[in-house]
Amino acid sequence: MSSLLENIQQLLEYTEQKTLLYVEDDPFVRVSMVEMLESLFRASNITIATDGEQGLEAYQNYYRQTNSYYDIIITDISMPRLNGDKMSKIILSLNSKQLIILMTAYNQIDSLDTLQNSGVNIIQKPLVLQELLEVITSVIIK
Repeated sequence: MSSLLENIQQLLEYTEQKTLLYVEDDPFVRVSMVEMLESLFRASNITIATDGEQGLEAYQNYYRQTNSYYDIIITDISMPRLNGDKMSKIILSLNSKQLIILMTAYNQIDSLDTLQNSGVNIIQKPLVLQELLEVITSVIIK
């Protein structure tokens, strides 16, 4: 448990000023994840989208407004209108260095090799808090 607390404290030092785009269509998952994410990131630095199209639009709007990209994107894979893997591919075509964590409830990891080879981190649902924190730590603290 102390290891988890140490990881969280170390992560907080890095996430305070970081920006996050969180994309999730399931309202129950979205609310619980946002609560957890707001304990790591400033609430004002989190943008929430409910599907891939909205996420891509938020990504492009943020760049137009700030001339910079989000520090990290966390997205579900299975969403209406534009799923998370397609959204991630489009975003990586705009910014090949974008840090992305893709969440999936399905055993599709093998079909996501191209994204993993592009540096996308993939974690499976249901999420285990420690695993999520470890992945966020590994992509933010380099």
